[in-house]
Amino acid sequence: MRDCSSVETVILLSFMSTTLSTQKYEIETCSGDIQRNIFQSMPQCLVRATVVSLKEQFANQTDIVEIIPEHVHVNRCGGSCYVHHHSCNPIVSNIITVPVMLVQSIWPHGEHEIICSEVKIEVHQECQCGCQINDKDCNHLQYYHKSSCR
Repeated sequence: MRDCSSVETVILLSFMSTTLSTQKYEIETCSGDIQRNIFQSMPQCLVRATVVSLKEQFANQTDIVEIIPEHVHVNRCGGSCYVHHHSCNPIVSNIITVPVMLVQSIWPHGEHEIICSEVKIEVHQECQCGCQINDKDCNHLQYYHKSSCR
């Protein structure tokens, strides 16, 4: 078995790029019924069970080599909103405490120690479509443009 040369790789990538860019899509009038069906097929903005990584909680601690559990299921807002600039945001949430075991590397010996800790995780209870930021997020040198959520 031999490796691909850079020339073969460039030719393959060029072919794939050409193939993808020349694909045709059927274009037709989008009737009211079709539009309604498309809007109804969009996942609604709802609270959903979501897998959340706990690694982010310990990202700055280089001595932690493993987190158990690494992920948890919690309710989080998710889904589509009909207005272009809107997103599915929590309007009611709370914080729960999750017990975890941390495998800590002890230097310079290379030994490991298991310690117990707790992680605070946000859980969403109600959601609604709207802007992720609002006028309160702007400082005195900025202005808030509500229709574009910026």
